[in-house]
Amino acid sequence: VAELLSDPEQDSSELYLQMGGGTPRLPPASRRPKCAALIALGMMSAGTQAKECAKALSDESYEVRLCAIECLSGMGDAGRACSTDIASCLEDENFYVRMKACECIGTLKADDAMLQLSDRFEDTSPSVRVATIYAVMESPDVLEGFVTEIYKCLSDSVPAVKQAAIFAIGYMGLTGQAYASLIATFLNDQDGGVRSAAC
Repeated sequence: VAELLSDPEQDSSELYLQMGGGTPRLPPASRRPKCAALIALGMMSAGTQAKECAKALSDESYEVRLCAIECLSGMGDAGRACSTDIASCLEDENFYVRMKACECIGTLKADDAMLQLSDRFEDTSPSVRVATIYAVMESPDVLEGFVTEIYKCLSDSVPAVKQAAIFAIGYMGLTGQAYASLIATFLNDQDGGVRSAAC
């Protein structure tokens, strides 16, 4: 399987259908051998291949980069050892890649990489902001270091970001209790998800 990591091919036989809007695009692992190999190695927790898989984080295709991040998120300690490489994807031009990098850092509980998430709380993509909040929630010690950033997210214009910020404050124990009266104001929010989170 690892030999396919160097396979650059892509199946484009159904491209004409996708361009015409007749069928949705197949998942990357169904079109690119390299992506299929990355997903398979991640599912096998093939930690001995982690460094080789991490090389795909700089691939020119955002789909390959996404699959590489997904792969490393399933490799436990071996994936965590590649946290610096994963964190480099936090600046990726594609928001899907930035979001997946945040999720991976959280899944691996890579505290060192979490410290590099500060800029992502203000990412242009709401999905990335949400993923950032949930990532730091995986480490209570790191979470409390981002109180100011999470507090700012409570005034975000996107309900999903507000909801995640409320959940994060709920995870902060005594520190979070100081914000109880503020959280109570969200019980009257227009969005049902935000009201539920405040409860």
